[in-house]
Amino acid sequence: GAPFWVIAVCRNNFRTVPGIFAIFGLFVAPFGSYLWYADKSNTTWPARLLGEEVMAVLIQLSILGRLLSAIVESYICYDHFSFVVALDSHDTKQFETEVQ
Repeated sequence: GAPFWVIAVCRNNFRTVPGIFAIFGLFVAPFGSYLWYADKSNTTWPARLLGEEVMAVLIQLSILGRLLSAIVESYICYDHFSFVVALDSHDTKQFETEVQ
């Protein structure tokens, strides 16, 4: 089976705290990074509305959430490719047996 952290993120269609955190990072980190680097002078409406300190914390949390989602994505891709290679290896052995 999958590791507990993958299960925790994907459980209940991402409607868990780790799942919401990962999806938050997936969608907010690119926008947050843009706000962080594009405007250090508090002139964008999110920065004016929330304040610089709150924006910094939200952006840093979104980057951590994006990191979590990237780790889960990497595991899922690795697991899928391992399955495909194992299936292909099994099919090749079966084909070689049938040919002989």
